[in-house]
Amino acid sequence: ALQELPVPLTERQRAGQDPLPDRLPLSRRLAATCAGLLAELPVPTRRLMLLAALDADAGLTVLRAAAQGSADLDDLVPAERAGLVRAPAAGCGLTFCHPLIGTALLELAPPRERRAAHEALATALADDPERRAWHLAEAAAAPDESVARALDEAALTAWRRGTGSPADLPAPVGALLSDRRRIAASAAVTALVRAGELSPHPVDRSRRLVEAAFLATMTGQLDQVNRLLADAGQTPDTPTGLVFAATAHLLTHDGGDVDTAYRLLAQALDHVACEADKGDWDRLAILYTLLLVSLFTLRPEPWKLLDTAMARFPPEAVGTFRLCYDAYVDPTRKSDAIREGLADAFAELPLDAAPWQIVPLGFAAVALDALSDYRSLLSRMIERERDGGAIGMVIPALLLLCQDSYVHGQWDEAERLAQEGLDLASAYGYQFWERQLRAVLASGAALRGNADLARVRSEETTSWAAPRGMDVTEGYARSARNLAAIGQGDYEEALVQAARIGPPGAPTSGVPGRWMVLDFVEAAVRTGRVEDARAHVRAAQEAGIPRIGPRTELITAGAAAVAADDAEAAALFEAALALPDAARWPWDYARIQFAYGQWLRRTHDMAGARTRLGAALETFDRIGAEMMAQRAAAELRATGVSVARPDVTPEQLTAQELQIAELAATGLSNKQIGERLFLSHRTVGSHLYRVYPKLGISSRAALRGALEAMLAAEQDDETP
Repeated sequence: ALQELPVPLTERQRAGQDPLPDRLPLSRRLAATCAGLLAELPVPTRRLMLLAALDADAGLTVLRAAAQGSADLDDLVPAERAGLVRAPAAGCGLTFCHPLIGTALLELAPPRERRAAHEALATALADDPERRAWHLAEAAAAPDESVARALDEAALTAWRRGTGSPADLPAPVGALLSDRRRIAASAAVTALVRAGELSPHPVDRSRRLVEAAFLATMTGQLDQVNRLLADAGQTPDTPTGLVFAATAHLLTHDGGDVDTAYRLLAQALDHVACEADKGDWDRLAILYTLLLVSLFTLRPEPWKLLDTAMARFPPEAVGTFRLCYDAYVDPTRKSDAIREGLADAFAELPLDAAPWQIVPLGFAAVALDALSDYRSLLSRMIERERDGGAIGMVIPALLLLCQDSYVHGQWDEAERLAQEGLDLASAYGYQFWERQLRAVLASGAALRGNADLARVRSEETTSWAAPRGMDVTEGYARSARNLAAIGQGDYEEALVQAARIGPPGAPTSGVPGRWMVLDFVEAAVRTGRVEDARAHVRAAQEAGIPRIGPRTELITAGAAAVAADDAEAAALFEAALALPDAARWPWDYARIQFAYGQWLRRTHDMAGARTRLGAALETFDRIGAEMMAQRAAAELRATGVSVARPDVTPEQLTAQELQIAELAATGLSNKQIGERLFLSHRTVGSHLYRVYPKLGISSRAALRGALEAMLAAEQDDETP
């Protein structure tokens, strides 16, 4: 069978260049073999088997009703004896012993016979409107508005509910969506397209295809959007607002063109200005796409347009988007109300909540560092949707969980989530989310102390985001370079990067600026700009940044301590570290402990310095902040404490790794090293990425010292 199945496919399909058909056709040999097996069965037996093949979820009761007296379950005995089916348990469907049997039944049955079987199943499923609609659609031989409407309503119901229960949504035969893990979102696109085909009137056909196009942008079918919009055509009553929204959504995901998306969404809103009572589609399409555009640009216009759009609809219909709006636009005055609103909104979500109900709440929760209380809801949605569901919402959910894991010190988990998101984004063509994930991973590399990797990832993201006006994405990329510089103690570079995100004396409550007050202040103090640092702290306090949440309160309090004079510093450090739940943010907490320990050592309180530096070192080691752990260990040694770090021997490096490391230690760039060794600069970078952990370092700047220590250890070993 495996040798025969590719035979009917085209050369491009076999090469993976064109998509496979929904149902793999049988070769002549396979069809003849299966036909011979089926021909030996009585007609009533074949009829029951065909009914089961058309609806994999049909139980005994449905099969008996659909047979309408022309067949009985006893008629299955010949097929069981032939080894083609297994006897169904009570309430379960018929099981084919080989999947090709079901395929053969569908392919060999004449079209009239298949339509009659679908019609019989539709009659038997009168109490299940969604499944009934699928079968009516497959039974229709010509356009039929009543059938199209039933299928349209089934798609809407399935998408609103977002459930993955196989009893709720069987697959249409035409698309063979029989995998029981497939859920409503992807099947709803197929349903809407079929509903369009069955629509007698051009207006209805156009509307349904436009709805399918928008939904396709959310279900990993970006390559179908333009075709569906083109097929929809234009009629006087075409939902033009939804056309603009679907196009904007595609432009955002496919290439990050947020400027064009914003202009299209402004037009979309004009077209629904007098239709505020319309159903979910127009509202969801415009609000969700506007939210994405707003979230990743610092310009006020998209947020203002989103506010205008929300005002066009009833407050109860836009509550989720309003919470997200407030969390990003007005977090300092409304943080308590937003937290209460989030708690209520998450608590009111049904178990089968649709993705568009959850993801905006997730963005709001991350903005207030409150997602940890609701992770399970996002995780449940991801598990339900990742296989054929709303892929366009699974990816941002993974991004949100990744960000939450980073701030809570679960860095391995964060990177696993990010990689899963990257794999999906790459597979389905969501360039927009791919770039957001890479920006977060750039910060992850910086947190771990891999400065070179952080810079490479940051520069790649910046070069993509800057021309597109994606200021927040660029901000995350610059934050990575800031963190990398802090890890290396290069505070001049850290200050440059921090100032590009939030200018001196004017910290922003936006994202990621609200989390970078300490970054700017520490860099300013270490470079002698103490007054600038103090002015920045005062501005952050006056702007209400500490009120956003416990983490921003900790960060701002730590910044105040770092910028304070010696008479006030100790009390401010103690107050920052004593804040409720401060240790929930291990990276920020350990940085403040480290700065406190440095201050104590400078003021000759060695006992206190050892306590704070030791605690910081323990946290840095635990979460994997290698460069900061090295700095904490060096500070501890300066207080007279012996700190054991992993021993390194020259055997850990291959000959090529050693050669590359020695050249890099002389100051040569990756490109110059590659030219000497006839390697690409990327290959050189990959080798250095493996060398650093072997040497117990995390940057090029530490290479010379590490190699000298390694050579000294080698000489000691050779001394008799």
